[in-house]
Amino acid sequence: MKKIFILIFYATIISSCGTFAPIDPPHINTYQINIPVTPQVCINKNTDTLIVGQMYALRPFNTNKIWFSTLNNQLSAYGYNQWVTSPSEMLTDNIIQYLNAQCVYSRVVSDDFMTNGRFRLNTQLIRLSLDALDKKTVVNLSIVAQLVDNKTNSVIKNKTFMLSSSSDNTPVAMVEVTNQLNKQFLLELTTWLSTQ
Repeated sequence: MKKIFILIFYATIISSCGTFAPIDPPHINTYQINIPVTPQVCINKNTDTLIVGQMYALRPFNTNKIWFSTLNNQLSAYGYNQWVTSPSEMLTDNIIQYLNAQCVYSRVVSDDFMTNGRFRLNTQLIRLSLDALDKKTVVNLSIVAQLVDNKTNSVIKNKTFMLSSSSDNTPVAMVEVTNQLNKQFLLELTTWLSTQ
């Protein structure tokens, strides 16, 4: 009887090794929003410094989840795909890099630096999602920008940039289209800032 009990005990332990083995976590793809910027030497008569504040993002767009919508008023996140960091952080970095290369201001810095910049750019991410509604798939990027005079602490001008472009219904396609919309946004932002 004791031998049977020991045999059953060993059989249970050996068979349970496969059950309690560690499970590999699923691979999560990470993506970034970026734009290639070619640095250039600026010969600029404008001596003003632009301070770019960290972009604020409305919920749920303040996370690293990639959002899509297949029904009106419904958002879902891709399970195994996400942004490297929040889109607002990546977009803020892109704004600073791109505006520095465009020579609209003598310097463009983030608000992390203590400086006496004449102007401040505040931005807010309103929407970044892939909307697959009515057999049409579109990526929507909406950003509000506000230019402030730091000396008088008054708003000089505001603008809402609402961009969209068709896309395939996949995370990879959404990232590619988002980068194209980011480039378009930066071009429009530069033009808007150039005309004060």
